[in-house]
Amino acid sequence: MGWLAARVFLALLKALLSAAALDSPSTATPGSPLSPTEYERFFALLTPTWKAETTCRLRATHGCRNPTLVQLDQYENHGLAGARQGGRFYGLELYGGLRMDFWCARLATKGCEDARVSGWLQAEFLSFQDGDYPTKICDTDYVQYPNYCAFKSQQCLMRNQSRKVSRMRCLQNETYSVLTPAKSEEVVLRWSQEFSTLALGQFG
Repeated sequence: MGWLAARVFLALLKALLSAAALDSPSTATPGSPLSPTEYERFFALLTPTWKAETTCRLRATHGCRNPTLVQLDQYENHGLAGARQGGRFYGLELYGGLRMDFWCARLATKGCEDARVSGWLQAEFLSFQDGDYPTKICDTDYVQYPNYCAFKSQQCLMRNQSRKVSRMRCLQNETYSVLTPAKSEEVVLRWSQEFSTLALGQFG
């Protein structure tokens, strides 16, 4: 899609979001997911497929700080987008009205394929697409992950050890330690095992 068409779509998306915001309930909890009716409206904004693809391209060219893309992120989470600082993103403060500790626990016990966990991971992944390779996943320890579940498992593991690791933009002139799919599965398993040990210590 050409530059002019992208600009037209960006303007259209802004207008649609403004109209949709007028219909959104003002009592919704910031960070909570949309209702089924609201999600139908949200996905209608990105239908047909070319609209979703254009949105991804706009993230790559304009960055996540583009006002219209920020508005899209906020609309999907009832006005709350995640905290970004200096090309880094720690994660959504709330998702589904629940904080990160809940989602880390559910990730450890239910796995990446759980529908609610999958929704959380996807929402976070789409909330930060910046840098030279917007869809790649790098962290502040200069590790690159093959999928978002592995990164989030590592982040939850570090959080449990009172250490902080954030997602950061992947840059062309930086060197990263690239995890293989097999290694990433080990990271997911390690977080699940550590959480189980923690739970047994508390309730065993």
